[in-house]
Amino acid sequence: MRFALSTNNFLLVSAALICSALPAFSESLYIKKQQETIHVRLIAREAPAAASAFSQNVDSYLVELVDKHGDEHLARLSFRFLPYESPIPEELRDYEIVLTFRATRDRDCDASAAQLAAHPLQYSSDAPQIRVLKPSSSLPCYVATAKDYKGSKRNHHAKAVRNESQSDESKVLAKRE
Repeated sequence: MRFALSTNNFLLVSAALICSALPAFSESLYIKKQQETIHVRLIAREAPAAASAFSQNVDSYLVELVDKHGDEHLARLSFRFLPYESPIPEELRDYEIVLTFRATRDRDCDASAAQLAAHPLQYSSDAPQIRVLKPSSSLPCYVATAKDYKGSKRNHHAKAVRNESQSDESKVLAKRE
């Protein structure tokens, strides 16, 4: 009888220790990625995959990321949308338009210049042709959805202008009804 109680106590203590360690372990597996506001100009769209009527669709873009200091950096935007949501429409694929998104930095979709060169690019109107990229250079990737679109602003200057408010063009990405 004494042996059975010790075994039961051991099992209870072991179960309690395992259960107390699970929340810390699961938090390390599912770290919530933080969104940030980004301002981009679309340079080119990668050749799109066939659209799905049943699952999430993805359009990838080569963009010029404009930081809060006005500096510009090349990056990749992975725009994800559901079948009942609109992709980025053709009228917003203009280099002079600065689009604002709440996006998440995702290192899993970073692309090298060589990977981008392997796919045909559809350049936006008035966008500069990008030719001088080292094949080994990596472009940071940001992921945004149709819900993350915050507005746009036409920019007639060399540097982009910050846009914190929604414009009339933001209605273009609204859900289809």
